[in-house]
Amino acid sequence: MLSRSEPAEACRGDASVVPPRNHVSMCRAACLPWPIAAVTVRSDAIVLDRIDEILAAGVTLDRADNGWVSPFLSPFARRRHRMAAGPRAARRTSFIEPVELPGRTWKTARVGRGLQLISLGGPGTRVTRLELFYDLVFVFAFLNVTTLTSERPTAGALLEMFLVLAVLWWCWTGFAALGNLVRADQRIMPVVGLVVMAAVFVLALTTEVAFYDEPGGLVGPLVFATAYFVTWVVNMVAFWLTVSVPSPREAALLTLPTMGGATTILIAALLRYRLGDAPVALALQMGLWILALTFEYLVGLLLVRAGWEMRSAGHLAERHGLIVLVALGESVIALGIGAAERGGRPITWWAIYAACMTLSIIFALWWLYFDTLALAMEQRLHGVRGPERLPLVRDVYTYLHLPLIAGIIVFALGVKRLLARLTDPAVPPGHDALAGLDIFTLTGGLVLYLLALVAMELRMFGRLPLRPLVGAVVLALSVAALWRYPALAALTVIGLIFAALVLAQLTWDRDLRKRVRDLALEEQAAMEEEANVFRRRRL
Repeated sequence: MLSRSEPAEACRGDASVVPPRNHVSMCRAACLPWPIAAVTVRSDAIVLDRIDEILAAGVTLDRADNGWVSPFLSPFARRRHRMAAGPRAARRTSFIEPVELPGRTWKTARVGRGLQLISLGGPGTRVTRLELFYDLVFVFAFLNVTTLTSERPTAGALLEMFLVLAVLWWCWTGFAALGNLVRADQRIMPVVGLVVMAAVFVLALTTEVAFYDEPGGLVGPLVFATAYFVTWVVNMVAFWLTVSVPSPREAALLTLPTMGGATTILIAALLRYRLGDAPVALALQMGLWILALTFEYLVGLLLVRAGWEMRSAGHLAERHGLIVLVALGESVIALGIGAAERGGRPITWWAIYAACMTLSIIFALWWLYFDTLALAMEQRLHGVRGPERLPLVRDVYTYLHLPLIAGIIVFALGVKRLLARLTDPAVPPGHDALAGLDIFTLTGGLVLYLLALVAMELRMFGRLPLRPLVGAVVLALSVAALWRYPALAALTVIGLIFAALVLAQLTWDRDLRKRVRDLALEEQAAMEEEANVFRRRRL
């Protein structure tokens, strides 16, 4: 029998207890400063779970000749052993069977006899190409969100944009959470993803008519609300195929934040259809939307009490990083559309300068998130165990990434309107100063982005980053001065502020940056080495 300390001893050189290289090794886990996994090594399966929970439950691990063997066998191992007992016992076997640990509320659900509908994810699961393909729909969705406001630059249109963006984000987080539990490209999940993708695409198509119906076709608000409702129905069906919750209270906590809000938005669309264009109709619809979204996001705080689990920290961090890239890509598309829509007018040096300066700002946005912070947050998340892990995931990734994405989308709106103004022949050069909503979107989106970075670092590491906070304050204070100057001058000032932020990070955070990036490179090299070992053996 093994104690908690024996895996670390194996890592220090006791060759008699080192698992074979063609399986997931406990050595790498034991070398880390946190215990991450207990490994079941079989010739046909690998099962991972938290070693803290197994050992705390009083379960011991047996050491066999072929590695570390856990009493919790994989579904395929169970089926193999039952087939050895006879064909009748094998026919009674379900490919996905409950696996419970003492003190845990979650278990994998039985989904059928002889048919495996899903493939469960594990601690090392990464984002699949199919999930990246699904995210392409959100490029179109985010682009339509900016279109919702660019043609009607009013405060009311900006509020509608934020409401639609909050709906799209809640859809995306639900499907991302499902992809953390199961493998999105295996078994029935591609079909589920296709249905969700179609529903989200309908959402994106109807963002412009989410609050206003156009005559001569389907009712826009009702189509939008129905697509949102269908998205969550499919997500919940796939979710209940994946897990089972023993407590009705926990089941209600998991269902209410999603289906309750989707149902309220659907009721709002039906009331809008019944009331028509009455003055009170829009106010009632927007009020119900705000109520539904407030309910969804507030009740979502209680998900940790329902026993929700995260199976792969790497998958979660990578998935959110990719959606940030999608939002940045949308800002590049908005930049290109604004520069290309010249209406037959010739291209000018001023437009080229504005496009290059805006692209530099977008690159700075990428740098401030991906160069060090995203890597450090993932590394920190891998090291967090116990009850504080899920609240940390909920706060940093589910909630604080929303203002980050919103800041990028609002900035993209400002960029689109800025370039349209620069290429407008009715506006003479030097008299194209931004005012009102235009200057607010251009600078306000960037301020929101920087404040989101500050909140993430504060929540994840418990320290207040001064440089992005100072940058946000400087940008906010400069609005009063920037609206008096030409658009190119305002854009240049904003570019210089972000260049200073990047240089400050390279200068004052170079030691921290080197440690974080070296550790990430070391992890990547280790994963590549393990992949090469597998390919040499099996391919």
